[in-house]
Amino acid sequence: MIDCAGLPNSTSCSGMMTQNLCSAGFVPMPMKVCQTGLFESLPPNKITTIEQNGNSYYVYADQSSHQVLMGQTSALT
Repeated sequence: MIDCAGLPNSTSCSGMMTQNLCSAGFVPMPMKVCQTGLFESLPPNKITTIEQNGNSYYVYADQSSHQVLMGQTSALT
């Protein structure tokens, strides 16, 4: 998903909001793996919609754990 496809996922779902998002289908991605510019451009601790290759993704920048959680529409329904 979003510039992190195929890369190892070595983060965990800790913290209440992060656990809730993971339960809903969001996938945690470590910041060192993702584009640094993506993380810096996202508002902290808020779900944001981004588009890539004609697909919508929802991302949550968890500042405390330095990771983003990514999900698709199905994770929000």
